[in-house]
Amino acid sequence: MCGIYGIVNLKSDDFISSDVLQGMSRLLRHRGPDDTGIFIDKNVGLGNNRLSIIDIEGGYQPIFNETRSLCTVYNGEIYNYKSLREELRKQGHVFATNTDSEIVVHAYEEWGYECVKKFRGMFAFALWDSVNQKLFMARDRMGIKPFYYIKTDQYFAFASEAKAFKALNNHGFAFQLNEIAADLFLKYSRVPDNEICMFAGIKKLLPGYTLVLQNNELSFSKFWSLEVSKDASNLSHQAAVELVDEKLRDSVESELVSDVSVGVLLSGGVDSSSVAALYQSVSTERIPTFTIGFNHKLDERMYAKLVSQHLNTEHHEFEVDSKEVLSRFDEMVWYLDDLTSGDPGFFSTYLLSERVKDVGVKVVLVGEGSDEIFGGYPRFSLASFPFSILPLYASTLAYNTLLKSHLLPRLNDYKEIQSLYKILKPVYSKHKDIFRCITNYEINYKLPNHFLRKVDLATMAHSVEARVPFLDYKLVEFVYSLPMQYKSSSRFFSLRNTDTKHLLRQTMSKYLPAVIVDRNKMGFLLNIPDVLKKGDKMVKEYILDERSSARIFYPRSDLERLFTAGSNRFVDAERSFMLWKLFLLSAWYRVYMC
Repeated sequence: MCGIYGIVNLKSDDFISSDVLQGMSRLLRHRGPDDTGIFIDKNVGLGNNRLSIIDIEGGYQPIFNETRSLCTVYNGEIYNYKSLREELRKQGHVFATNTDSEIVVHAYEEWGYECVKKFRGMFAFALWDSVNQKLFMARDRMGIKPFYYIKTDQYFAFASEAKAFKALNNHGFAFQLNEIAADLFLKYSRVPDNEICMFAGIKKLLPGYTLVLQNNELSFSKFWSLEVSKDASNLSHQAAVELVDEKLRDSVESELVSDVSVGVLLSGGVDSSSVAALYQSVSTERIPTFTIGFNHKLDERMYAKLVSQHLNTEHHEFEVDSKEVLSRFDEMVWYLDDLTSGDPGFFSTYLLSERVKDVGVKVVLVGEGSDEIFGGYPRFSLASFPFSILPLYASTLAYNTLLKSHLLPRLNDYKEIQSLYKILKPVYSKHKDIFRCITNYEINYKLPNHFLRKVDLATMAHSVEARVPFLDYKLVEFVYSLPMQYKSSSRFFSLRNTDTKHLLRQTMSKYLPAVIVDRNKMGFLLNIPDVLKKGDKMVKEYILDERSSARIFYPRSDLERLFTAGSNRFVDAERSFMLWKLFLLSAWYRVYMC
């Protein structure tokens, strides 16, 4: 795991200044504190901040092929690198290290752009081909690893985090708010777009895509899409349970490849508990597990402790409070980077990752992705009666309603709904299955812009690598192909009584206590009402200040009304969460724009 960055001068062959690369390096130092490497070839400059996980002594970057005609900077892990290395050695390739990073240059040399289809893992990289004078870039299928870029008439630049572009101030670049993205954030708690972000002019490389810069032109190519396998769709229920067990176990085992200690972020829910159970079942030692909680009614530490005792893990438990969150709020907001996600769980995960680092663990497994592939949200019941018999557009309306906030709306609902409908329609036309439509959207659009961003930013802020076993693409493709009734047993639409993740719960029933298997999802929750109450003065100052980003969108009178509690619990919950989003956006705006 690393932080990567680079710049290409598009106007001349003048040498890139190392000062720019060193500036980008400083801004991404948290992603890789173990080493920094910079490569300059006239108008092309690449850089890497390394977090050493595999081949501690030899895996320095940038890394080259035998003739040094290819150079790459790489972020992530290729879990099948050992088998790929043997395959490439048989083709005559000579390796100088034992790191997975070196696979990239030799695989490109052997298979060209198709090399990415060989990689099993999470990755984002840039490779300079000096012979053909082109920069080849790629991002993993699920968008686990980030990749941001800018292209102007003068230069092309890329980085693992958007904040690195602050080093381009002398090149005429300055951070500006993308108001379209901010609108989306206030309604959906995230920016549900795979390309734009909160910074105007900065774009994201789409998950499962490659990007080539040659002759000052960009060309994109999609190398993966989520499709149904007919073999999986015809399996019996029992066969499906057995294969989920096999494939999830294989994913967990493959993601244990490391030369440093690997732990688990354990919330006590079925997702992270499943990962911990399968990890402990293949380990000869007690595995380290970590949990964090606030002293309130939704605190899950008792469940995490129960799982730890059941599995006999080496458990570490921490407590934080709202005062710590508020006292360090601006510090943590800086690490939120482009604010693609407003998930409050970022703050809990950030504070937990800090403790994980203090214990000396550099890699953790997490439970993200399970809800999206197994149907873990109540909104999946839109595939049940009566919505199952309605036209797609009606289901789209309902789905959009469940995804968004309903207070202080500013976006054009028609435009949003049309955009969502356009995404769902091709999947529905092919499968006539609302459940599969929702799954496709959650995996391809929600995950990479919400929960995966939260996890990457919160853990990497403390130089901790997070791995996501539920998002091994082979497991995702398999579960996606299974019939809906295997994943959810709900026959009627209900936001409360849906039997979510039915298949996963059945699979894990032989590993975990029933009280864990049957629990509803919570995660590392932040007590938002308590944060807002204890930080009332700070929250009002940030939101109502004339320079606040909130004032760009809403008049002061509308914002002031949000600070008045009502008698309706639903409205009051919506009010609190809207305040939270405005507080977060305003704090971010202060940190990056003022």
